Amino acid sequence: MSENAAAWDTAFARPERRWESGEPWDELQSIAREGLVKPCRVLELGCGSGVDAVFLATQGFEVTAFDISKLAIEQAQGRASKVAVSVGFFQADVFQLPELGPPFPFVFDRGLYPQVRKLNLEGFREVLARVTQPGSLYLTMAPNAQVGDPSRRPPQALSADGLYREFSPLFDLVRLHECMVKMTTQQEHLVWSALLRRKSSSPQ
Repeated sequence: MSENAAAWDTAFARPERRWESGEPWDELQSIAREGLVKPCRVLELGCGSGVDAVFLATQGFEVTAFDISKLAIEQAQGRASKVAVSVGFFQADVFQLPELGPPFPFVFDRGLYPQVRKLNLEGFREVLARVTQPGSLYLTMAPNAQVGDPSRRPPQALSADGLYREFSPLFDLVRLHECMVKMTTQQEHLVWSALLRRKSSSPQ
């Protein structure tokens, strides 16, 4: 087990996890409700305890989801079992994914991108290139640099331009807006919700 996986297992062993609200992400519910993404094959990157993956499965999506933490995957499998839905959960590092079959029409993460972008942004883009195809949609959440109080600005916070620059080699922007997310601590944080579409061709 890698040190990173062990650290996340320790985090998921805690009864409360400040980064998880226990509810499906509002933005994910919104794009499903509005029909921006219709039921299809979907891949969740860094699924945690499976809240969002299970939500999508209840909406008719064929969900594959992974996390680096074995304990998180066990919790996610238990969550899916409780509501009798099928989700293809597995443990993996985002940079060492197994063969997952054809590209996915929809891929999303709820906070993995800001964690890995400083480690290996190019590697993360390569992963996205492998699991998507032209026309695929990608939804991500990122800390927002436009917080009024600099002391409350989270690490890895991004401007709108900065976020788009990082994805523009592969994706066009469909929708970008600010929203608040609530953690288990009941604190709210300003984030970006970015919905992007894979370009028909990428710059050489």
